[in-house]
Amino acid sequence: DACVTAAEAAQDGRALLRGLVGQPRQSLANWLALHEPIVIVDEAHNAKTDKSFTALRRLHPSCLLELTATPIAARTNVLYHV
Repeated sequence: DACVTAAEAAQDGRALLRGLVGQPRQSLANWLALHEPIVIVDEAHNAKTDKSFTALRRLHPSCLLELTATPIAARTNVLYHV
C-alpha cells in the first residue's frame, strides 16, 4: 500500500506514524505510484521475470510502452515492425 494505514499506526509503538495515516510513504516508488506514470521499458523482451512484473505492477502505470528490437513472435502485440 502506498499510504500509511491506521492499522500500521496502531502497531507503531513509538507513535511516529499516528499523524501520517492516509499520507504517502516517503519513497520515490510510492510517489510515482500515486501519480500513475507512463512507464517506458526499453529492451522489454528482457523484462519478463517475476521481479520485473512486481516492480512494474507496484508503479501503477497509466500506460506501459514496451520497446524491443527482438520481439517474441508467439506472444506479442507489436504495433510497428521495421
